[in-house]
Amino acid sequence: MRRSFIIHVDSLDVLADLTDEQAGQLLKAMKAFHEDKENELSPLLKIAFSPFKNQFIRDNEKYLLTCKRRADAGSKGGVAKASKSKQMLANASKSKQNLANLADNDNKNDNKNDSDSKNDKYKYSESDLSIAHDFFNLILIINPKNKKPNFDVWADDIRKIREIDKREDHEIVRVIKWANSDRFWRTNILSPKKLREKWDMLVIQETAKNEGSKRNIDNSAPGRVRAANRARAIARGENPDDQYF
Repeated sequence: MRRSFIIHVDSLDVLADLTDEQAGQLLKAMKAFHEDKENELSPLLKIAFSPFKNQFIRDNEKYLLTCKRRADAGSKGGVAKASKSKQMLANASKSKQNLANLADNDNKNDNKNDSDSKNDKYKYSESDLSIAHDFFNLILIINPKNKKPNFDVWADDIRKIREIDKREDHEIVRVIKWANSDRFWRTNILSPKKLREKWDMLVIQETAKNEGSKRNIDNSAPGRVRAANRARAIARGENPDDQYF
């Protein structure tokens, strides 16, 4: 006995002309038919059930024919050349298996480190990835429960700052460190993308605050010269302190 059967939606229009009780009897008749049981119906319900019965018979014949074809194909063991329809069926089965294998491989790769999971569309360096991790570690100091980012994306944004914006690694590190130490920027610069977006403003404010601190300490002529040289070095993209994380 088949474990399921199909009822076409347009065949259900007949239910509109039946009472709820008659509709229930019709459904029971369908169940009895598929269980090879007898079911007494009124003349009206016999008429209503007839199209369903004929459909079920046709569907069952198709089902038995399909089962026979599959059994014949299996018994041949693939020796005989499959027909076009059988080949399509085999191809569909193979595609499903390939998808299953792909999903299995994806699961196995989940435990690889961030470097191993690097996607071909990202072309960052190991240095870019290292800076991205250091950046996130600084954020964790402020918010230990901060959601872990996609380090492929972060490292690629660091690459853009380095390659497209022409910033050196030590510049990137310095500005990240300064932004993280500033009361305002530490809660607003939470990704390399935002760092790149606000870069010029960060450098300007960093320079202004650093020079303000320098003036408070040394307002002599030599001190002012040193401050000016420091500001020019920062503007040129050089690292006046040559400090890393």
